[in-house]
Amino acid sequence: MLARAYMQQHKWPEAKAALDYFITGTGKGLYDLVDFKENFRATQENNKESVFEIQHSSENTGGDCDCVDNNMGSNRAQFFAPRSIGWSDGQARYWLVNEFKKEKTTDNQIDPRLRYSLFYPGLEADFGDKIYGRSWQWDADEAWFKKYSRDYYRTNEDYFNEINNRVIRFADILLMYAEVLNELGQTTDAYTYVNRVRARSKMAPLATAYPSIGNNKDLFRNRLKDRARAGAVRGKCALG
Repeated sequence: MLARAYMQQHKWPEAKAALDYFITGTGKGLYDLVDFKENFRATQENNKESVFEIQHSSENTGGDCDCVDNNMGSNRAQFFAPRSIGWSDGQARYWLVNEFKKEKTTDNQIDPRLRYSLFYPGLEADFGDKIYGRSWQWDADEAWFKKYSRDYYRTNEDYFNEINNRVIRFADILLMYAEVLNELGQTTDAYTYVNRVRARSKMAPLATAYPSIGNNKDLFRNRLKDRARAGAVRGKCALG
């Protein structure tokens, strides 16, 4: 959080010093990347990628209502789930689906992060996944937030979601570090940390996928910005 504050103020040396804990300091080796989908399920919470996560449980004594009670869970999935499953108070823009599909994996597949980030009409055709266990008839340009949903083991949502909220992940740290290095004129070194996140999802090294970037600091930054729009769905990970 300190590093983020420094980055907002463009205090790049101070931000790097704060992040060094994870990369070269005493925190080195304590964190690592895990299977992407496990960052948004209850099956492997507080895993090695988690830097800071808010704890939730399904325990409640107040009943199934939107009211003050002893609920220890999260209601985000209920409010963001597709209509007829939840309240659908938040709906994703379909261009996010297109963003994920712009670049294929090294084995010429759709970016696997799309599968666990968004619900959309083509999810079953693209990955074989039924949405909450059923097929859906939505408009072709509709999309919904999938992270923190429980479709992997149930067919509905409620106010008592036990999935922890991952506020900061190691993938965030790696990409922040890359941004800081780039701003300090160390663009060549910054590639290493971006590529580490990309490799997790079988995405080609950044220099291979976008050779025109080279060591141009502005182009590198702009690439981070372009992917950061989809990063709002991916968990604040610009290229992750």
